[in-house]
Amino acid sequence: MSVGKYFTNKAKTKSKWWFVTRVKTGEFDRFGNPITRQIRKKGFATREKAKEAERKFLNDYDNNKVETNKDLTLGDISQLFFDYIENEGQYAKSTIYNYRVYYNKYIKEPLGNIPISKLSFDIVQKFFRKLYNGVSVHVYNHCLKFVKRAFNYAIEIDKIAVNPFTKIKPLRCEDKVRNRFSVEEMKIVMEKCKKIMPEFYCILVLGAMTGMRLGEYSALRPNDIKPKGNHYAVYVCKQITKNEYKNELKTKKSRRVVDISDNVYEIIQWHIRKYNIANDNFLFKTSTGRMLYPKWVQRRFERLLEICGYPEKYMRVHDLRGQYVDFMHLCGVPTVYIAQQVGHSDEKVTYRTYTQILNELPEGANRKLDSLIFGPKEDNEENKS
Repeated sequence: MSVGKYFTNKAKTKSKWWFVTRVKTGEFDRFGNPITRQIRKKGFATREKAKEAERKFLNDYDNNKVETNKDLTLGDISQLFFDYIENEGQYAKSTIYNYRVYYNKYIKEPLGNIPISKLSFDIVQKFFRKLYNGVSVHVYNHCLKFVKRAFNYAIEIDKIAVNPFTKIKPLRCEDKVRNRFSVEEMKIVMEKCKKIMPEFYCILVLGAMTGMRLGEYSALRPNDIKPKGNHYAVYVCKQITKNEYKNELKTKKSRRVVDISDNVYEIIQWHIRKYNIANDNFLFKTSTGRMLYPKWVQRRFERLLEICGYPEKYMRVHDLRGQYVDFMHLCGVPTVYIAQQVGHSDEKVTYRTYTQILNELPEGANRKLDSLIFGPKEDNEENKS
């Protein structure tokens, strides 16, 4: 660390001051020694101002406010992040695939080669304003989520100190209104399914009565259904994603124990007996004996909707997960318990994304309130008379 004077004209009559120091980059050479980088700043009017600037620089560096790898590009940061999530991070295969698509299609060409030192807020803001006019809110938010996570990871491993995307806010998504079955409609659909499409009946019941994801119940085996106290439960710890069987789930909260009713347990056992499913085999499989694929499930569900007289694309099979949440709310079950059952880390996600109050809810709630305040219906009639 030192300061020095240099001349700014050939006659050597005018001069200014500079400082030079060395800082660690967070990288190491092949012998394990820390790699340092020389930092030089010049243009100070006096020796004292050069020393003051040096002290401020070192203080900012100690507080992680100074970039020491400014030659890194956004593409370099992205590749570091991809290497992490593909080998060490707890990310689902589908998430990694989507991040690759977002980066290659929308981010790589305009931003990939820009050095971190030149990635100003104005450049970032201009990029996202342009992106806003060309893609859906869903794509916009996921591109933003990717770059924020990539740069946060680079900060975590001391490659950089500042995330230039922090001030960019995600767009608000309008809540999509999904079609739901009423309680009576659900009964009819289940009855027709058991009669006309028995191979799909247990899948329908698990989707609507447990809130499990398609990939989760696709990976179930009979030995995953075990006693829990006075009832039975499904131990969710595996999934089929992108046509691949995996021992990891979407998030850490996805690994859970899902409580099931006696009727659901009996339906599972009926399915096992009817289709002669061994304990270590998949609970569901296609007619060719292969493991269950999402497209097969969706096609069968669409066929069931057609049989029951519903229009094309009335519901997705994934919407049965929201159907479960609605039914649980109708039963007065607390949201925090529902969130645990469906594998959400935050109950706000359950409420915001899946809860769609059915027509019966206000009426049922009012009946409960009447009963609570005025007593049973018979007593109310006596009061009127």
